Amino acid sequence: MLNLNFIQGKGTSLASWTVAVFLLASGLLKPALAAPIFNYPVTETQPDGTVVHLLASGDEFFNRLHDANGFTILRDPTNGKLVYADKIGEALVPTDLLVGHSDPIKVGLRPNLLPSPRLIQQKRMNLEPAVPMQLRSAPLTGILNNVVVFVRFADEDEFVEPMSVFERMFNDMEGAPSVRAYYREVSYQKLDVVTHFFPKPEGDQIFSYQSQHPRSYYRPYNVITNPNGYKDEVEAVLREQNLVRLALEEISHLITPDLNLDGDNDGFVDNVVVITTGGPDGWSELLWPHMSVLLADPMRINDLYVFSYNWLMADYLDNGKEVGVLCHELFHTLGAPDLYHYNHDGFRPVGPWDLMEWDASTPQHMSAWMKHRYGGWIDDIPEITTSGRYTLNPLVEPTGQAYKVAVPSDKRQFFILEYRLAEGLFESSLPGSGLLVHRINSRYMGNADGPPDEVYTLRPGGSPSNDGDINDAAFSADKGRTALNSETDPYPFLSDGQTVALDISNISEIGETISFDICLRFQACYQKNCGDDGCGGTCGECEPAQVCDEGVCSDEQGCGTAHACLSQCGQDDAECKDWCLRVPAVCPAPEKCHDEGTCNLDTGLCEYPVHKDHTPCDDKNACTRLDECIDGVCVGLDPVICPGEDQCVNEGKCNRRTGECSKPLKDRGTPCDDGNACTKDDKCDRKGVCIGTEYSCDDRQCHTVACGGEDGCIYTPSDEGAQCDDGDPCTVDDKCNDGECVGVPMSCESSECADGVCKDGECLLDYFEPGTACDDGNPCTVDDRCNSEGVCVGTERDCGGTDAIDDVGEQEDSAEPEADTNDEPAKKSSSCMATSNVTGPWATTALLVLLALVIVSRRKNPV
Repeated sequence: MLNLNFIQGKGTSLASWTVAVFLLASGLLKPALAAPIFNYPVTETQPDGTVVHLLASGDEFFNRLHDANGFTILRDPTNGKLVYADKIGEALVPTDLLVGHSDPIKVGLRPNLLPSPRLIQQKRMNLEPAVPMQLRSAPLTGILNNVVVFVRFADEDEFVEPMSVFERMFNDMEGAPSVRAYYREVSYQKLDVVTHFFPKPEGDQIFSYQSQHPRSYYRPYNVITNPNGYKDEVEAVLREQNLVRLALEEISHLITPDLNLDGDNDGFVDNVVVITTGGPDGWSELLWPHMSVLLADPMRINDLYVFSYNWLMADYLDNGKEVGVLCHELFHTLGAPDLYHYNHDGFRPVGPWDLMEWDASTPQHMSAWMKHRYGGWIDDIPEITTSGRYTLNPLVEPTGQAYKVAVPSDKRQFFILEYRLAEGLFESSLPGSGLLVHRINSRYMGNADGPPDEVYTLRPGGSPSNDGDINDAAFSADKGRTALNSETDPYPFLSDGQTVALDISNISEIGETISFDICLRFQACYQKNCGDDGCGGTCGECEPAQVCDEGVCSDEQGCGTAHACLSQCGQDDAECKDWCLRVPAVCPAPEKCHDEGTCNLDTGLCEYPVHKDHTPCDDKNACTRLDECIDGVCVGLDPVICPGEDQCVNEGKCNRRTGECSKPLKDRGTPCDDGNACTKDDKCDRKGVCIGTEYSCDDRQCHTVACGGEDGCIYTPSDEGAQCDDGDPCTVDDKCNDGECVGVPMSCESSECADGVCKDGECLLDYFEPGTACDDGNPCTVDDRCNSEGVCVGTERDCGGTDAIDDVGEQEDSAEPEADTNDEPAKKSSSCMATSNVTGPWATTALLVLLALVIVSRRKNPV
């Protein structure tokens, strides 16, 4: 039995806990709220070992297996085979059509079979929360220290995901979607969720508590395929909660007292998240994402009682991608209900516009109403009480993001208007941007048992009997829907289907805001049959013999009535006449351009003097600026003209109530001119701004570039002599000349057997053909020729032999050399010296004398 002494003085109602304990004593031990999943891949096995790949959809209260075509599948309780389901009466029953071997279409089965809503609700009643939703154990502001416990089953290995995956999806603040970043944004920095992991990991390695039971222990019983499973909901919940309790006992000593797990100081651990190995399991209420509470046999961590916990599966978290389900379940802990129908009737009250029906992988915001009622992050939603034009900021902004419009006939129903902008980390998954109109019925908490629903979003095609297109619910000019009234689609209606004369018009996005006109005729005319409707019209017209008195048509003594009464009196019957005139005869208010009327009792008619022409009047039309009486009629002159303000705005219409011009934007993509010569293909964007694409002008040497001209670029030659680069490495001193870059060819030195040439900016030698005549500069050679290596090579001259030194100093070639028949170039003459046979000391002396004479000879006879 749960001890109630610890509850008193902790901010929790003792009466509420008494109810909870009573339910426990009655055996109603139940998990709590769930998250819907669609088409999650599941692998099952036939009794013969055949593997079957299926899909799972639903929530923990009701889920089903089905094939890719939506045909529902059951496991036959008598033989354990996977077979297609049929529906008899309210219930699903197994057929003999074996999955993988039979075609359900050929035998006429219907896809998407579900039990009746009554049976689904009956099953849910055995599983739904035993504790009132307003009891929560976590703070709405400040720091919430969240505890994550890793658990695996007896037949499964340790987690394969690295610790960094979970650290990122829970605590990241560097731009990735995480639980912490999400709740900081949606709470407008009021709530900070910081997660701590147990058992404590080592680096990137996760360590988990291991159950003493295999996964099959937490799945439904089947005599053939799973004799180890649970047999009813009570046994299922007992198994789950015993596992949670054992896991918490195992890790409780690791949580130090200095870690504040009670942010709201109510004596309870704020939140616990149990993450198991594996993924959601078809037919199993346990192995499915949900939030639940520990009520039987409570346990403590550092003198704090554990109350709520979230149950999730690692495979479904998809390696850190499915942050939405974490945020969905945590909002349950904070007290928020689900906004989808638990009976799976095909109606989507809010669809992708709220976390609590459709949690995207990267979660979207919950609506302004949910933030206000369950999060407490929007203190008050201002109410529109006067017709006029109003502007909203996007929901991500901390102020000015929503308005309330009351319904006079029902104080518990009203409309909430908010602006959703599909931008940013957590709103980019929205199906569009624009004004959302939610109908709120505060009698209810959530939409689980709906309809009627607490929150319902108006959408095209939506009605009490049709779901409509919830993805297209946003009103905007881009969608072509800028008005909402009783004649539009959608139209405003209450939970019972009653149409409401809410009138919203001229919806338009301007910058990062959205504006709209609203006429509160349905409020101004509530329980009235005449009078001003606040929107330039009336609530109705009275009969000619009646006048409008504070919205009610009342009979008064009209001129005709008094005349008729007097006509029955005798000429001298003063008493009768006094009785007829006991109420003064009153003429109705005059029309414009007439004085007050006077009753002519003789005729029974009211007489109204006409104002002089050009007398100022008011035709009640703000779109005329000069109103004058003409022949007793108030005529509006000098009308307001509403031209398009610029190229991207169409001609507008004047509002009769305000005199302001509407500014309808032209279609996105309408050609325009942004006045910038440096752009082309100018077009209007969705916000009415003319935007062009900048020209890309090529850089050109010896030119300056400017925007303009038909092609968008103007090139002007640079100054003469400006330095440039003609791109030729074999020129130097490149300079601009009349818009062209001109360089001077590089000078390369030639040799006797090669021409000097430039190649790639370097001087090289271009060798002559081998055998080309040349001059090696040696007078003692003849027949000089270029070889293959570009060298000029000659043959040594043959001077013949002699026995003695004769004719020393005589010049053998004193005249010019003869022409060389081999095209050998002319060479300097040379003296041949005979070899002497003189030996001994005289030989050396003779040789020196001979050399001296040769030198003297050359000086006298140069070649």
